[in-house]
Amino acid sequence: YTLSLHDALPDLVIGLTLLTRTTGVAVLAAGILMLAHKRSFRKAILLGMVAAMLYAPWVWWASAHPDSGRRMYAYYTSANYHAWNVVFGFAPAEKLAVVSGNLIHLAGAPLILFGLPYVFWVLLLVPCGIVMGYGLVRALAGRSSITIPVFLICYFGLLVLWAWPPERFVASVFPLVLFLYWAAGEK
Repeated sequence: YTLSLHDALPDLVIGLTLLTRTTGVAVLAAGILMLAHKRSFRKAILLGMVAAMLYAPWVWWASAHPDSGRRMYAYYTSANYHAWNVVFGFAPAEKLAVVSGNLIHLAGAPLILFGLPYVFWVLLLVPCGIVMGYGLVRALAGRSSITIPVFLICYFGLLVLWAWPPERFVASVFPLVLFLYWAAGEK
């Protein structure tokens, strides 16, 4: 199997997404899942390998700097990455609080992005979350491409596990969230 620039370019772009923010990992996970779904296992492995080569310097740097001692760089240290997610940090009760809180914030993110006051959350939070979930299920079960819902599941899964309110991270994929509302209402 020879590697051409045509084959490697999408892998390089996906690998570079990590350098924008850690949430770029969701693009990689979705890409590998989509290739595996299409039974392109060799391409899925190649994607993982090319992305790993691009991720390696960042992982090495963060690991080599467990605690910088300087506030300006503390966010990018391995101590921060281990402490601010429910996989490596937090007691069981805290993990439950983080995940449930993030699910609530994730369901309410469209309300915030539409600029609705918190008073409306009481009435709209549950329906908003149900429509998003239903839209995901409908999009996955549909006959069209499942790329968008697979990416959103990876992305939302990452956001739910991160100990930080997800609203600002939903803003970048908000058009895709609107797609979920469309998918939920599609006949």
